[in-house]
Amino acid sequence: MSWISRVFALVLMSGALAATGAHAQVITPNPTTFTTVGIMNFDGGASCDIAMTFSVPAGGASASVTSATVTGGSGCDQFTFVGTPWNVRVAPGMLYIDNFEMLLGPLHPTGKQTISVYWTNPSAGYSGGGIFTDVVSYYGVLGYLGVTSPAPVAIN
Repeated sequence: MSWISRVFALVLMSGALAATGAHAQVITPNPTTFTTVGIMNFDGGASCDIAMTFSVPAGGASASVTSATVTGGSGCDQFTFVGTPWNVRVAPGMLYIDNFEMLLGPLHPTGKQTISVYWTNPSAGYSGGGIFTDVVSYYGVLGYLGVTSPAPVAIN
């Protein structure tokens, strides 16, 4: 290994070590339970109204989705969420919902996957929420979750 490669490797390692020492992101307030309502639009034409309940332990470094329901919409009669609770990881401006799973009809499970939610912190008149775009089974999905609980929810 040349001396340039060794210096470059040291620079990369020091950057990685500095990044691991950076401020961890947490959900505030914590501990708390909060609810969201929103919509999931499937590129196949379905547009589903949804609701999710999140439970955040003390410290706020993670969470779980304890319940999720399809509450209505168009083309969603047989769509259901399954397998809750789902683990939620917290990152800068993001919530990652792991092991997310749905049934898109009685014989069509999506399988477990991760949904990436781009979170927007609260501001005047807005309690926080996020958008997500992913592939669920073989459908492209665009969705939104908005906090409906009294206390605003942020990632700090």
